[in-house]
Amino acid sequence: MFIRPRLENKKHPLIRANESFEWSGKADLVLYGLRDLIGEDSLNAALRDFINAYAFKTDPPFACTNNLYEYL
Repeated sequence: MFIRPRLENKKHPLIRANESFEWSGKADLVLYGLRDLIGEDSLNAALRDFINAYAFKTDPPFACTNNLYEYL
């Protein structure tokens, strides 16, 4: 009988308010799922708009995960 070992590190949600973003290995799965949900063209358009709004910005406010979430 296989007994699953207790996980010491709990899994965290992809986006949390007031915390830095961590690439935990599930972001790619979330993006593929989002592509299937809203469509590849819509996802690409949202990411393009996000990049155009925040790329090479030198003055605050700078982009954070909540801003990306708003575009998506």
